[in-house]
Amino acid sequence: MTLLAEAGIYLILDVNSPRIGESLNRYEPWTTYHEKYLEHIFKVVEQFSHYNNTLAFFAGNEVVNDDQSAMVSPNYIKAVVRDLKYYLANQSPRKIPVGYSAADDLKYRTSLAQYLECGDEMSSVDFYGVNSYQWCGEQSFVSSGYDRLVDDYRDYSLPLIFSEYGCNEVKPRTFQEVRAVYSSSMTDVFSGGLIYEFSQEPNDYGLVQIYKNHSAQVLEDFEALKKAYHDAPKAKLSDFRAVERPQRCELVYPNINTMNPLPDTFGLDMITRGVRAPRGKYVDLHKRGTSYTIYDLEGNVIEDTEVQQVIDLKEPLAAPPPSPPTRKAPAVPEPKDPVEPVYDEYPKKVATVEEEDDHEVVNPRRPFERKKTSTGSYRDTAVLGWIKYLVSVMLGVVVVEVVRLM
Repeated sequence: MTLLAEAGIYLILDVNSPRIGESLNRYEPWTTYHEKYLEHIFKVVEQFSHYNNTLAFFAGNEVVNDDQSAMVSPNYIKAVVRDLKYYLANQSPRKIPVGYSAADDLKYRTSLAQYLECGDEMSSVDFYGVNSYQWCGEQSFVSSGYDRLVDDYRDYSLPLIFSEYGCNEVKPRTFQEVRAVYSSSMTDVFSGGLIYEFSQEPNDYGLVQIYKNHSAQVLEDFEALKKAYHDAPKAKLSDFRAVERPQRCELVYPNINTMNPLPDTFGLDMITRGVRAPRGKYVDLHKRGTSYTIYDLEGNVIEDTEVQQVIDLKEPLAAPPPSPPTRKAPAVPEPKDPVEPVYDEYPKKVATVEEEDDHEVVNPRRPFERKKTSTGSYRDTAVLGWIKYLVSVMLGVVVVEVVRLM
């Protein structure tokens, strides 16, 4: 991270990983959304939030990508966003955006984007990423479908990026789409993007070949992308416009199920107290070069591999604040009159409400829990509940018997 910072390179990091228990199961998210999972993503935040060049976190990548996942996963994605934002608000030394990276499926792309955009600010994304591979080879803004893509998101209120792009169906890649992405046709809607991907893998999207001995060679796509970036128009701040974020969510969004409420968090204690994880920190560089060999496209050794400092991203956190931000997860408001407790605010931490009179308050979600009254005594509401139930049944039997005799 220190070398990246020296080179002026920022990181957008997905908090999930391919390992078991460290990402959501898109078809059964309730089986993977648990305390251990939240502990993992909070540890990632803890490790990277102290680097100034951590630009943002992704709460997920293509969790919704077919009809089945679209019916069960959206509310869990939003719950992960919520948990991350509350953890950052309580434990991070600075504000870091949380976003989502979506599959570019015409059936779901705008619906899911709108659902993750709306409602409470602490459960909506700060930016939205689209994985798009629709511009392949020799195409235009219209033939590629980029014109429709821009129209679909024109009224979106949050920053939009291509979280993945760079079709490889036509080789070698020429990256013509880069000029379009940074042109005035798109910069009022999209804010650039991330080419997929750096290292060469079996799927053949790589820009650099990394060998087993850790030497590396730039590939033809690397040089093509370098030229595309050089020739791309420079976007201006005036190209961007602000749109008000919708404060309320629609009841229904096409092709996805958003009727399920957000699940209660398992991470309240971790959000409040933090998790134990080594915090990343910048180091003093004694070497700016690499001991490994790097080859150019023709196979010649690149001699100058020293990282040149282009900007000092480390300075703002040289003296970190003495304590984390004071913003806390919202507390349950004190009732003014005998009312039902509020359960729709995050975190769902309502067990009892003490009122001025000796009025027993029962959580409607857990009617048989023991509750404390204003006098300080306890009533076993489970016993009382069953007594009330049996009495009502007996009264019903008596009434039926009287009616029968009449």
